[in-house]
Amino acid sequence: MKNMGLTRLALVAPEDFPSEEASARAAGADDVLAQAQVCATLDEAIADCHLVIGASARERRIRLADARAG
Repeated sequence: MKNMGLTRLALVAPEDFPSEEASARAAGADDVLAQAQVCATLDEAIADCHLVIGASARERRIRLADARAG
């Protein structure tokens, strides 16, 4: 995230934050992590946004045919 010039991180209902794992994964972006906004809902996190990019560490298994069907 920081490599691409992004600095505003919003976390929606994280299971464990702050955490040692998050700090380890931040790898040089501790400042971004320290300023992260923790929100209860997605609506709260994106209320004032014009562009939203989402990411998840959860593994997903979606068949291509299902994804195209919508």
